[in-house]
Amino acid sequence: MNFHSFRIEEVLQILETDFLGLSSEEAEKRLKKYGKNILPEEKRSLLGVFFKQFKNIFNFVLGLALLLTIFLGKFTDSLVIVLIILINVFIGFFFEVRAEKTLEKLKSFLKPKAKVLRDKELREVEAENLVPGDVVLIEEEDIIPADLRFFEIENLKIDESILTGEALPVEKDIKTIDENTPLPERKNLGFMGSYVVEGRGKGIVFATGVKSYVGSIYEKFKKIEQFAPHFEKLSKDLILRMFLIAISTSILIFYFTFQRNYLWSESLLFVLSSFISSIPEGLPIIITVLLVINAYGLIKKNVFVKNFQAMENLSVINLLLSDKTGTLTENMMTARKIYVDNEEIEITGEGQTLEGKFLKDGKEINIFENYPLVKLLNISAVVSEGEIVKDGEIKLKGNPRDTALLVLLEKAGINLARILETEKIIKREPFSRIRKHKRAIVKHERIESYYIGAFEKIIEDSDFILKRDGIFEFQNKEGILNKGLEYAKNGFSVLGVAFNEGEKEENLIFVGLVALYDPPKKEVKETIKKLKQAGIDIRILTGDHKETAIYIAKEVGFENLNALDQKEIENLSEKELLEKIKDTYIFARIMPETKLKILELYQKLGFSIAYLGDGVNDVLGLKKAEVGVCMGKRGSEIAKAASDIILIDDNLESLVASFEQGRKIYNNLKRTVFFLITTNVAEHLTILASLILDFPFILKPTHILFLNFVTDTLVGTTLAFEKGHGRELLTKPRKAKESLIGLDLIPLLLMMSSVMIILTVLIFSSTYLFNLDKARTYAFLVMSLTQLYNALNLRSLNQSIFSLSFKFNPYIILGITVSLILQSFVLFNNKAREILGFSEINVFEFTIILILSSLVLISGEIYKFFKRRLIK
Repeated sequence: MNFHSFRIEEVLQILETDFLGLSSEEAEKRLKKYGKNILPEEKRSLLGVFFKQFKNIFNFVLGLALLLTIFLGKFTDSLVIVLIILINVFIGFFFEVRAEKTLEKLKSFLKPKAKVLRDKELREVEAENLVPGDVVLIEEEDIIPADLRFFEIENLKIDESILTGEALPVEKDIKTIDENTPLPERKNLGFMGSYVVEGRGKGIVFATGVKSYVGSIYEKFKKIEQFAPHFEKLSKDLILRMFLIAISTSILIFYFTFQRNYLWSESLLFVLSSFISSIPEGLPIIITVLLVINAYGLIKKNVFVKNFQAMENLSVINLLLSDKTGTLTENMMTARKIYVDNEEIEITGEGQTLEGKFLKDGKEINIFENYPLVKLLNISAVVSEGEIVKDGEIKLKGNPRDTALLVLLEKAGINLARILETEKIIKREPFSRIRKHKRAIVKHERIESYYIGAFEKIIEDSDFILKRDGIFEFQNKEGILNKGLEYAKNGFSVLGVAFNEGEKEENLIFVGLVALYDPPKKEVKETIKKLKQAGIDIRILTGDHKETAIYIAKEVGFENLNALDQKEIENLSEKELLEKIKDTYIFARIMPETKLKILELYQKLGFSIAYLGDGVNDVLGLKKAEVGVCMGKRGSEIAKAASDIILIDDNLESLVASFEQGRKIYNNLKRTVFFLITTNVAEHLTILASLILDFPFILKPTHILFLNFVTDTLVGTTLAFEKGHGRELLTKPRKAKESLIGLDLIPLLLMMSSVMIILTVLIFSSTYLFNLDKARTYAFLVMSLTQLYNALNLRSLNQSIFSLSFKFNPYIILGITVSLILQSFVLFNNKAREILGFSEINVFEFTIILILSSLVLISGEIYKFFKRRLIK
C-alpha cells in the first residue's frame, strides 16, 4: 500500500491502531500473524549440515577408493575406508555445529532495540518484535527499526543514503503526498535501516521484515556474490597447489609401480590412498573454527566482532587511521574559558561536575554584570540540544559540545527551562558542513537567529561585535582570531558564538569564544607506543581545528606533527596529495568525503588500513577500510552498523588485543598448514624413495589412510588452538600477499621431512627381507611418531619447545594422547592388528622406535637454536 498518500486517520484505520499504540496482547497476536521483524536467514537442519560433510574432494576420492576395493574384493580395506569417511564426517559435523552455536551467541550480544508504545506506556523492546500498527518513537542517532508513517515530528532529519544514495539528510514532514511521489521524496515515511541525524519523531509501523522496503530488495542482495575472505583465498590457493603436487607425486608413484610390475589394481588403490592423504581437507573447517572461537574469546576482552573477515584482516593491518574526538580523547568536553569583550573568563569544575566558578584574574565575578557573557550563555541555552539527566548519578545525553554548554549553564546558575519559556524556538537548523555552524531562530520581543560553530567561520561571517556598552563594527577580527588559535594550540576545541536580528543570515553580531577541553584518554599514550612496536602506524583524521589536533597528537606521543587541513588539501592535486600524505600524520578540519579520499590514497600506497571512529562522519571510512572499528559506548548506531569490530568499553587497549588475536589466528593457521605439508611431503617422498630403491610397498593403502587420520587430522587440528606466546606484537604485520608457507620456512620443512624419510626407510630396509609385515609395522610407527614429535616442534617456529608451557595449548596433549591410544590399539589388539595387516610387536620395540623418532624434535630444536642466534 502507498501509505505516504493516505491521511494519517486512514493509516490508523487500515492498521487498526491509534496514537497510543497497541496492547501487549494485540502485539503478540500480530507477531504470530506477520512474523518477526527480521530478514530471513538461511537455516540449515542438522541433517543438512551432516550430509554437507560428504561434499568435498577428499570424500569423493575416498569413495572411488571404496568402490575399487569392493570391486577387487578387498572388503577389509573397504571397511577401513568407510570408517575413515565416517570419522572425518563426524569431526566436520561437530566443529560446524559448534561454530554455528557460538555464532548465535555472538549475535545475541548486539540485538537492536526500539522505543515503542505498548499498553499506553513507552517501552524498549527488541526491534525484531515490532509489528504493523505499533507506534514507535525515534530520536537522534537511532536506526529506524521498521518502515514508519510519521504523524509527529520535531526538526526530524534522516540519513537515507544507505537506501537512496543521497548524501544529504532528508528533512521529514507529516503532510500527505501524491501517490506517485518517488521514493527519495516520500518525506512522511521513515525506512527500516536509515539513520536519524537530528531531531525526533513518532511514527506508525506499516511494514516489517521482508515486507519493508529493505525486505523488498532482499532477494537482490542475496544474489550479490560476496567477496571471498583473505584466508579463504589463501586456503583455496594452498589446497590447489597441494592438489597439483599430489597429482604429480601420484603419477610418479604409479609410474614406478608400473616399472616394478605390480598388479595394476593394487597400484591404483595405492596411488588413490596416497593422493587422498595429500589433500588438507580439514583446512576450511579449521579456519571456520579458528575465527568463530577467537571472535567469541574477544568478547571477554570487550571486543565484539561483527564481521569474521575482519578477524582475518587484522594480521595485515599496518596503518590505523583514527578520529580524534571520543577515540583518542575522552569525548567528555568541559568549558574551561570564555572570551567576551576582550576579557578572558576561566571556569572551574571538571567533567560532569555541575558546580563551578567564573573567574577573572583569579577572582570570582558576577556574571549578570557582564551583558556579552549573559548573551553568550543565553544563546548556548537555546542552540544546545543535549540533556542533563539528574537521576541519582548525573548523565549527559547528546553531542559532547552541546552537553558541555549545558553544564556551563548549570555552573552559571541559569535555569534552562525559564530561558526556553521566553525564547520561543521557531526553527532549528543542524550543523552545516558548508556554513560550519548550527542555528536556532527564536522569538521573544523580536525575532533573532542564534549561531554556534567553528570560531574562524563565525568570526569571518560577523560584521559587528557585542560589547558591554553596545554593538560596534567588528574591527579587531584578527586579534580575536589569534586568540582562538592560541586556545586551539593549547588543545582546546573552540566555538564561536554570534546572533543577528531576523531570519536571514546577514549582519551577524559576534558575541564571544568558548574554549572546550577534551582530555586525551589515560591509556592512549601507552597504547600508541604498543601499536608502533607492533609495526602499526597511526594517523589522525579529525573535523577539529588543526592546532587542537596537533596539541592532542603531541600529548599522546606523536613524534611527527606534520599536519594538513581541508583548505590545504583542496589546493593540492591528487598526485601532490598522494606524495604529501606519506609524511603527514594529522589531517584536521576535514569532511567525511575527504577522510574517505585520504583512506583510499593510503590504500593506493599499499597500506592495509584499520579505521577507528565513532560518529556519522566516520561511516564512509569504517566501511571502506580493511577493518572498521567503532567505539561501543559513545559510538553512534550508524557507525556501529558500518563497522566490523566494536570496542564495547571504548578502550583503545582492547583494539591492541584485537590485533594480537588476529596475528595469533594467522600464526596458528600457518603452524597447522606447515604441519600438514611436512607430513604429506614426508609420506610421499618415503613411498617414492622405497620404490626407487626397489623395495616393496613400504606401507599399505589402509596404513596411509589411517596415518592421515591419526596424525594429520587429529593432531594437526590441535595446533590451531595455540594461545600465543606473548611475542605476537613484537613483530611487524605480515604482508597482504604473503603465502602461508614462505621461502623462509623451506629449510625447516626439508630438514623435518628428511629426518622422517631417512629414519623410516632405514628401519624398513633393515627388516623387510626377514619379515615384510613387521617392517611395514615399524615404518608406520616411525612415520606416525615422528609426526607427533613434529607437532610439538611446530608449537613455535622460533622458540624452543622447552620454553613453552602446555597451558598455552592443552589440546595438543589431548590430541597426542588420543593418537597414541589409537596407535596402541591397532598394534596391540589382535583383531585390529589383523584387519590393518600389522605384525605383532612388543612394548620394548615400541619404546625403541619412540626414542628414535625423537630425532625430529632434536633436529628442530637445533635448527631453531641457530636461527635465534642468527636473528640476534
